[in-house]
Amino acid sequence: MEVLGVRFHALTRGEAARAIAHLASSAERAYIVKPYSEFMPRAARDPRLRGLLNGAALCLADGVGVLWAAHYLSLKGGTPRALLQLPLSLASLFLNPKAVRDPLPQNMAGVDLAWEMLTCLADAGASVYLLGGAEEENRRARERIAQRLPALRI
Repeated sequence: MEVLGVRFHALTRGEAARAIAHLASSAERAYIVKPYSEFMPRAARDPRLRGLLNGAALCLADGVGVLWAAHYLSLKGGTPRALLQLPLSLASLFLNPKAVRDPLPQNMAGVDLAWEMLTCLADAGASVYLLGGAEEENRRARERIAQRLPALRI
């Protein structure tokens, strides 16, 4: 699904986690992006940023704003009908959030994807490296991950 020139992969979190583990265990060099709605206007204006996002092995929707935009852009009937459907489409975000899960099935925000991804990486025998944050935060994160996934190499 394309939103403002950025092509997103329509995957569930489980499918995305397995795809990430597959990439990690292959010899292929790849990167994964998770643009959120604040990225989208800049990506629409900046061909270089859009190229970086579209060059990723996986582009996963990070946030309900991207899910809603993909849903809205997929509505049938052209611009006049889409404009009429705008208030109902926006209301569905609050009244029935699952209504915007088509064509992108799930939000890939960090915490939503992290444990599933780490589990698949552990099953694949991959290792992870924690980058960023303060030393104490990294230590606590490492301990928490190791406690839950002792087979994962960190």
